[in-house]
Amino acid sequence: MNMMSSSQNEQPAAAGFRVDVSRGQRIGRVSSEWFARPDDERYLNLPDLYEAVRGRAERAQARTVESRAIRVEASRENSERLALMVPGRDEPVAPTHWSFGQLCTLVAALAAAVMKIAGNGTGDTRWKVLGVLDWSTMTHNPFVDVTKDTTTLYASDRDVFLFLVDDTKPIEAGRLADGSPDLYFRGFYCWNSEVGSKTLGIASFYLRAVCMNRNLWGVESFEEITIRHSKFAAQRFAHEAAPALTRFANSSPTPFVAGIKAVRERIVARTDEDRENFLRKGGFSKSDATKIVETVFCEESRKPESIFDFVQGITAFARGKAHQDTRLELEGKAKRLMERAI
Repeated sequence: MNMMSSSQNEQPAAAGFRVDVSRGQRIGRVSSEWFARPDDERYLNLPDLYEAVRGRAERAQARTVESRAIRVEASRENSERLALMVPGRDEPVAPTHWSFGQLCTLVAALAAAVMKIAGNGTGDTRWKVLGVLDWSTMTHNPFVDVTKDTTTLYASDRDVFLFLVDDTKPIEAGRLADGSPDLYFRGFYCWNSEVGSKTLGIASFYLRAVCMNRNLWGVESFEEITIRHSKFAAQRFAHEAAPALTRFANSSPTPFVAGIKAVRERIVARTDEDRENFLRKGGFSKSDATKIVETVFCEESRKPESIFDFVQGITAFARGKAHQDTRLELEGKAKRLMERAI
């Protein structure tokens, strides 16, 4: 399935390609999922994940039992593990709340929607489980076998999280300071969560690389659609998030490349006074403005002049902040600068 017409900015990767992860945002959402998921929630392809969660939905049963008829027994294999026994069954039950069946059905429907554009998630379309960044050479290798350690397809009986990329066709969006191409590729993740904020949604973006622990590096143009759980959440996902993902998959990279080119070429400061004034107008303190300029100088061996220089400096400065709220605030300011320039 070919989801996009060819473009001079997209060239198939015969092997790994060099990237500059000092630019753009670093996003840790996928890494958090990668660390947290046990082995039985990791899948090697989308069809296996779909069949597993669909099977749970089909096996879910509801029974009304008097509480006094329920017995609590210690496990025969493990005296520290308790089991619930109900009348009419010889084996213990695994109780859940009333919406267990509905949750499994929604998880399956979310997986099915992604499969419509991503196939098996391992290469029969352009969307696949991602490769990995080699830090020693700063090369992103898209051709990595999918194993339980490398997969980014996760599902339990209550939620699903899927992360896929198109990293075999990097997009060139300008040149780096040394003259080498600045390469990106498309990525998206989607989720359905029964816990916490109880949401489902999708995030799409361009990124430069992903490391072994699944941190996303060099992220640009991050967009997110979030839908609160409700009676019609599945229908809203079908009408809002899934079409948005399809548009992202089918879209030409030309607007993205043109936007990057525009902010690279738009010079907004040539003197230190210009730099401080530009950043102060963008909502930065005098101290932060000085540190942002210093960050660009350390990484680029020159002071920022274009909007792109400043945006990259702000996001690099943000990565050094320990508190997530502070990082998000700085990255939000950088994003607004980028959007005003495009």
